[in-house]
Amino acid sequence: MARTHFSRLAYVPGQGAVSICRHGLVHLTWENLTLRLQRSVFMRLGRLLERGLATSSSVPLYDQDLSVRSHGGEFHVAVASIELTLSAETYLAFRGMIRQALQRLETLLASGGWEEEEDDEPLALLPWEELDTPRFSLN
Repeated sequence: MARTHFSRLAYVPGQGAVSICRHGLVHLTWENLTLRLQRSVFMRLGRLLERGLATSSSVPLYDQDLSVRSHGGEFHVAVASIELTLSAETYLAFRGMIRQALQRLETLLASGGWEEEEDDEPLALLPWEELDTPRFSLN
């Protein structure tokens, strides 16, 4: 299956998006922050967000380097040392985006097309690029 570098899994207009790149990393963007997560970490985050909504506790819920807690009408979502502070309404939008992304990711992986080898055509150089110019990843 030919695929682009990124496949969008979910989108919340004006707030964020979730995509997966051809390397298998999940790119979680919220406002001006982008986190690159292994699929297993992203799946754990989805489960933790569901638990966080169900308990709405000021005592943090942990799953290794992930945590969620509610305090003063806000939700605090931490991934390693990065913490998002979200209003209850924004938390619901964030959680909904993650939920949708997980459903689409499951469908994508179940299709079997993701594991197919991708074409290894080298990138064509533009006329003004030198052969020894360092190239940077698109992600």
